Amino acid sequence: MLTWISSAVDRRVRNLGFGIKWSADPISLPKSLYMSETLVGLCLSDKVYVDVSFPVCLPSLTHLTLVSVVYKDHDSLARLLSGCPNLKRMYVARHHQDNVTNFSVKVPSLETFMYNHVSSFNEDVEESLVIDSASLKKLSISDFWTESCSIENKPRLDNALIYIRFYPDEEFMRSLSSVMYLELNMSPATVACCEAIRFSQLIECKIRPLKLDWFEPLLLLLQNSPKLKVLVIDQVCFRNEDFPLSWNQPSSVPECLSTNLEVFEWAGYGGTTEQKDMVSYIFTNSKCLKRVGISLKSTCNRKKIMKELESMPRISTSSQLLFSTQLKFTAYRKRY
Repeated sequence: MLTWISSAVDRRVRNLGFGIKWSADPISLPKSLYMSETLVGLCLSDKVYVDVSFPVCLPSLTHLTLVSVVYKDHDSLARLLSGCPNLKRMYVARHHQDNVTNFSVKVPSLETFMYNHVSSFNEDVEESLVIDSASLKKLSISDFWTESCSIENKPRLDNALIYIRFYPDEEFMRSLSSVMYLELNMSPATVACCEAIRFSQLIECKIRPLKLDWFEPLLLLLQNSPKLKVLVIDQVCFRNEDFPLSWNQPSSVPECLSTNLEVFEWAGYGGTTEQKDMVSYIFTNSKCLKRVGISLKSTCNRKKIMKELESMPRISTSSQLLFSTQLKFTAYRKRY
């Protein structure tokens, strides 16, 4: 296998994917792989040992994927990234024993970064994530184990997908203020984002409520998003049955409802009294609404709830009300 990789590099390959699915120890790759002048895309996965004790030179590399690999140490990761001066897109899926506790991404040219770290068996170790990429435009973080994350050099993000357990600091939240497309798990850790950030450019937003009374944070988010056109509530992945919701009529109508909101979708709608109050509020105040999509929970009385929703007055009389058992976020285009 190592001979095959060396031969491919010698033949000036442009795209290379390499993964090992066996139970033996991870293997190191040839030094020549990390010195390729022509490699544009590189994907390493599983039983690969990233052992970089020398300067890396990958001047043409723009796409890098690292899935469940094992790093010799923090320095090997740092050397790999420092040798990619034109890297634009990076995807990382962490392994629970990859030898890195402080994962640092310092790549000035990086425009898209996707980071997945949702399983870990070493709960006693505090892990951190550092992102230092001033050119970053698209950020996706799915991380239930990292204790802290810092975003440096103030990138102006356009797209963000944030599923986190850690409590974001001020710099992290400030980096989200420029996004136009946001997907967020609304949890105790991210509530501060809804209150503290003015999403002045936000057009499309998808939230996934998780383990809290989330109506008030959602209203704060709406108040801080004057240009919002698309709002999606997704309760299919995460259930909130154990967290009772409370509805308090806001004292003022969010600007986005009265001037911009065109699409409203709710996946996993259960028809509780509080949920009906929320839907009625949006129907009553969304003057520009064009389409409403409701996906009902499988356990609810479908006919009863559909009639209730159809009978609710809508200030936008031309808006459509659609039902589906598997409603997809049709307005939210692929961002990554």
